Amino acid sequence: MGGSQAAGFHDLWMAHARDVYRFAFYLSGDRALADDLTSEAFLRVWDAWDRVAFPTVRSYLFATVRNLYLHQLRRMRREETIEATIPDARSLADEAEQKDQLQRVLTAMEQLPEVDRSALLLRVNEGLPYEEIAAILQLPVATAKVKVHRARLRLAQICQRSSAL
Repeated sequence: MGGSQAAGFHDLWMAHARDVYRFAFYLSGDRALADDLTSEAFLRVWDAWDRVAFPTVRSYLFATVRNLYLHQLRRMRREETIEATIPDARSLADEAEQKDQLQRVLTAMEQLPEVDRSALLLRVNEGLPYEEIAAILQLPVATAKVKVHRARLRLAQICQRSSAL
């Protein structure tokens, strides 16, 4: 746990934190949860510093965020109460157009199956190759390609329907 680890960790954080946070945010739709997921993923790298394969650390971080998010979803479903299902009282009319559009996309993203949403985010937002997406999601490469394609089509349909309303 010397200075070289701290310096290396700082460099790792600077290189990947923004991308990891963005993935966590688009996956969860919640800024606070995205912060927590990002922090936890980097803490796990810190704890496993001697065992981390640095050429693949970015994929490791994305996979860790996804696994943490899935764990959080399971926990939230167990703890969910009726009050948690009451919709937010804020009016979309009070939101800026950019926030309104982001909310529509996030809502549409939530309608996608989690694995499809993850595949799409990893491809579109993070620019990962299909081989890396397949490794993160533990799928064959052909299946990863199909997941991304179908998620794009489904997202376009959902967004088109919501804008027609």
